[in-house]
Amino acid sequence: MPQKKAAPEHVTLSIEPYLCDNSYIAPIYSKIPTRGAEISRETEQEEHENRCPSNKAYNRNRILGVFSVFPLEKLSADDRFFLSKYINRIGYNLHNRLIALQNIDHLKFINTLVMDIEHNVIVPNMYFRHLFNKLRKKITELEDLRDEIRKTTGSELASYQCESCLSRCDRLGDDLLFYHSEIVKHHSNISLFLESLFRREHFESGHLVLHPKRCFVEKEIILPQLENYASRLRSANITVDRPNNMLDEEFQLIVDIGLLAQVYANLFSNATKYTGEVITREGTKRKAIAYGREVINDFPECGEQGVKFNVFSTGPHLDPEEAPLI
Repeated sequence: MPQKKAAPEHVTLSIEPYLCDNSYIAPIYSKIPTRGAEISRETEQEEHENRCPSNKAYNRNRILGVFSVFPLEKLSADDRFFLSKYINRIGYNLHNRLIALQNIDHLKFINTLVMDIEHNVIVPNMYFRHLFNKLRKKITELEDLRDEIRKTTGSELASYQCESCLSRCDRLGDDLLFYHSEIVKHHSNISLFLESLFRREHFESGHLVLHPKRCFVEKEIILPQLENYASRLRSANITVDRPNNMLDEEFQLIVDIGLLAQVYANLFSNATKYTGEVITREGTKRKAIAYGREVINDFPECGEQGVKFNVFSTGPHLDPEEAPLI
């Protein structure tokens, strides 16, 4: 977004047009004050400093901006009269147009944010149901095992039956711990996404507002997301190739951890669905993903260094016609 320029020092807020520094300066109001409603400059300055929302005079004479015309010597008395009458109409219409454009930008942003919420919150939240079903199944097995142990009373019980029960208990305990760990990691991930997507500043500004923090990208962003998708990558028989350069040379960057984590989560989620098989040089079938980092000189400006992060997967390339639509 373009940065706003500060007004020149000679421009001040006033309810009356005035001459200053070879310019004719006229205010633009949300509502032009009537004669009976005019207030002095001293009163206006006091209201401006207090900014009391309950002050009717201040609200009625709220200044939206000022219009400056120069050079002064080329403006006749008739020109000044004309400008004093029509500047406010022009300025107020421009103000309303800016508000309309801002509202359109807000709506576009909200539509984009809704899609992000669907992809990063609603769809991943379905994985909770899968974990809950798995957990419920193990709990049912544990209840069956408890009933079976209760029936095994008496000296005629063979020792192998006890060992079988204990072995099943161990397996169930390991499974329950695994699913508990998966739920905790998934919950932590979703909480991070919720915090980054539902920041108040996003909705107030109409665009994503970054909260940059210093971090190690691989250690604090990439590896936690890989760990979160590890079981799904294994189920799809996908191996992960880690880069050597990120291990040998590790440095901190200032990034928005939550939003960048969502980017990697989306890439790894897509990898579990769309990574294709390839034939290696040895003639074996393989599915794999790889991530890495490349330091680019003279980027974004000459004399500076930028860092390009990437994720690759095996399989066919994306259709060039579909790429712009994603």
